[in-house]
Amino acid sequence: MPTVTERDMFYSINHGPIHFLQLNTEANFEPGSAQHDFAVADLAAVNRSVTPWVVVGFHRMMYTDSYYGFTPTSSQVVAADMRAAFEDLFFEYGVDMTWQGHLHNYQRTCPVYNNTCVDYDDEGVARGPIHVTMGHNGFMLTPFYQPEAPNAFDGQPTFASFGYCRAEVNRTHFNLQMLDSLRMELRDEFVLYKPEGWQLDREANLQVMASVTPVPFPMLIPISGWGAVVEKIFPLLAMQDLAGALEAFGPSTNIWKVLNGKFRDLEGPFMLKTVNTIIDFVDARLNATILEILANGALPAPAEDIMASYDFVASAWKGRIASLISSEVV
Repeated sequence: MPTVTERDMFYSINHGPIHFLQLNTEANFEPGSAQHDFAVADLAAVNRSVTPWVVVGFHRMMYTDSYYGFTPTSSQVVAADMRAAFEDLFFEYGVDMTWQGHLHNYQRTCPVYNNTCVDYDDEGVARGPIHVTMGHNGFMLTPFYQPEAPNAFDGQPTFASFGYCRAEVNRTHFNLQMLDSLRMELRDEFVLYKPEGWQLDREANLQVMASVTPVPFPMLIPISGWGAVVEKIFPLLAMQDLAGALEAFGPSTNIWKVLNGKFRDLEGPFMLKTVNTIIDFVDARLNATILEILANGALPAPAEDIMASYDFVASAWKGRIASLISSEVV
């Protein structure tokens, strides 16, 4: 890779009419860092007469629908850090798309700035970047969506299904397709357009930025409550039921293989049924007294935080996630 030095994991290349800037979200990208300085200089030097399209790639997501947002390295916290470092820069210099992975699904935003959809101008040119998560071609799928979609994802396609993306690009059209490798069909497609001779207008972009009213992101649950639910209480409650299920069904069943072996059943209906069964079991038993017993008399977090965290996860799985997974059933 054409990195600045052997230790750097950021670089840029031109390929046809596209300028690709690849950044490293696992290294320091704050303003003033070597990586951030490289990104600023690189975008400022792009000749849009040669490469009218600019795509920025990285592992982590700059915009994400994930409900995991509590620790410093969690999806939502890192996404917020990335937006603080890069969103103004990308918008000013007319970045067209970001391509990102990490979350194992496919989803995309509207053309967006500050979680506000900025749509297209009179010529049909997108006013802001579209952020595309394309992590659906590898490990186990992760439909960790929030109970309600953030504004940037509202009405946009989201799929927890294996596949890949392909692009067909010329100087005026950028066609991106998402293909489902199990259904063997096209699941999503959109086309960005720029007229021949288009030129970057940074001043116009700055004016759009100044006119946008930010839309708040959904409230996330307390970190202390999340840690208690996920790391301690939820597994203890769930295992009271799952241990019986394992004993009753035996090692030939899918539930045994998922919990005890390397095999991971990826079928949506089974995953949904398993999680809903756990939630139904816990719903009937979750109260402060039981929590104190499971925690040996000392809750690891305030009861209100724990209940808020549990209700958040349960509502996500039994509401929006259930609907999205059900739509994946072939």
